[in-house]
Amino acid sequence: MHDPSLIKVGSCYYGFSTGFEGGPGNGSITIRKTCDTTITTGWTYVGTIWNSVPAWITTRLGSTPPNIWAPDINYFNGQYYLYYGASIWGTNTATMGLATATNIEGPWTDQGEVTNVNYPIDPNVVWGPNNIPYITWGSWTGNGINMHVLDAATGKLSTTDNNLWHIGNGLENSTITSNNGYYYLLGSRGNCCSGVNSTYYTVVGRSTSITGPYLDENGVDLNSGGGTTILTGAGPEVAGGGADIFDDGSVKRLAYHYYDANNAGSETLNVRTLFFGNSARTGAADWINVSAPIYTPITGGTVTVSSSIENFGWLKSTVNDGQESSVSGAMGWSSSNSLTTNHTEWVQLDMGTNKSFSQVKLFPRTDGANKGYGFPIDFTIQLSTDGTNWTTVTTKTATPLPSGAQVYNFSATTARYVKINGTNLRTNPNDQNAYRMQFAEIETSGMNSGNLAVLKPVTASSSYEGSDWFTHRVNDGQKNAVYGSKGWSSNSSLTTNHTESIAIDTGAVQSISKVDLYPRNDSATQLGYGFPIDFTIKVSSDNVNWTTVVTRSAYALPGNSVQSFSFTSQSARYVKITGTNLRSNPNDNNAYRMQLAEIEIY
Repeated sequence: MHDPSLIKVGSCYYGFSTGFEGGPGNGSITIRKTCDTTITTGWTYVGTIWNSVPAWITTRLGSTPPNIWAPDINYFNGQYYLYYGASIWGTNTATMGLATATNIEGPWTDQGEVTNVNYPIDPNVVWGPNNIPYITWGSWTGNGINMHVLDAATGKLSTTDNNLWHIGNGLENSTITSNNGYYYLLGSRGNCCSGVNSTYYTVVGRSTSITGPYLDENGVDLNSGGGTTILTGAGPEVAGGGADIFDDGSVKRLAYHYYDANNAGSETLNVRTLFFGNSARTGAADWINVSAPIYTPITGGTVTVSSSIENFGWLKSTVNDGQESSVSGAMGWSSSNSLTTNHTEWVQLDMGTNKSFSQVKLFPRTDGANKGYGFPIDFTIQLSTDGTNWTTVTTKTATPLPSGAQVYNFSATTARYVKINGTNLRTNPNDQNAYRMQFAEIETSGMNSGNLAVLKPVTASSSYEGSDWFTHRVNDGQKNAVYGSKGWSSNSSLTTNHTESIAIDTGAVQSISKVDLYPRNDSATQLGYGFPIDFTIKVSSDNVNWTTVVTRSAYALPGNSVQSFSFTSQSARYVKITGTNLRSNPNDNNAYRMQLAEIEIY
């Protein structure tokens, strides 16, 4: 999906992207749909917005373009507005058009040209003060990013406000969002569209006015070469760009494309979550940050099997070694064989901790005439949190001989163990018609269960705010108490034990099942001091009503390691740690304080 623009409709997502040259609809904008919560999986082809390129585009450009570029999907006035760019690669002529529909899947009605000023590709609509819509467009091919007010009634440029603002130089693919009095402009720099040789990367600036100026974290105007990098474009996600911000309920997401260096440079969609707080780069307040991709491969795991031949390069340890084909010395896993009896075999991965799974990919053996043999005919995929109680997420029967990787998607499910059970095995006519179950590789993927606390808003009952102890340092990603970032310390009392608390707002109601607390470790004499003796961990969806999920008393002085507290998954937004019996520090006047180097939430 190149130059993706996403919108959530009900419980599903629709993706609009640059058309395929010579493809369906004569290269017009492509529509896809997924109802997977992972967003990046399960996409199905819906169609194109037209069957042919509108004649006015051919007239404007002098010839018919092979495809239509970089759409932007919006919903207002009871219908969908799809803006798009049209040009012919290598020329300096371009136009922007608009299509509308009352149903997201069409039919779409072309509304003609919006503008042909300043190379108007890569349009993006953003709503400003007083519910006034603005549109941005442009590229380094023209004069960078331009902005104009839209007429909300027609979706075309305003005829009463003809101001044209220039808000970013040397950029394209602009997208804007706002938070806490700031507008954030993201755009792509570098070159696209050359596969893994592309040089795209994504930068950001912010402004208190929607029309700019937009300054980076060093105060440099995006019109003057400024721009703080938030997506580097480094491999394996080569040239991450063409970004679009969209709303996923109360959460803001960033959709973008990249060229997958691990998959022959294929154009690939990914999605990250946006959050606001202290900058992950400089610590500056009120900045935009991006999470890790919300959907990511889950690698590794300990393999156990019903049986294993463990010979001739067939080793259970090679079924999740990253080698997706059967090669000498690393063929994959093969069960022991039976020459006469069909039977049941299984292979299981233990990932060590609970993770959110939504996809299993099974790679059949690939060696010569044996290709695909060993892949079971009937089988199930099951998940478990404890290795005892199993949930079946996929059931397959009468599976034909596969010619390539088989992908099985399912609703996101929290689990530690993944098991494939073969209940009807396939004989191999090239090997004595033996019954075996064989895979070259097993890969699993799912929602990124990354730290939900990092750089989110923090409140505390009190805070020392000095000598390298600061509230915002308790979730800055630095797990050790180091110079400049020791973590958070409450105010102290030399005589009185007392109660202190610290809370983190993760930004949205979501599944939370673990809190990690890192004790101070800035010296051998201070190790663990400040960690409370008696404390609770509570969660809340509204910051008013709290549920206690962890209670500890007489907690021993921790060593130099994380203290992890797991509990039954809760739907919550806020997490609060309350110390009710503090620990005095004999190395610091026996003062009573509550101190933590870092808090992580999962």
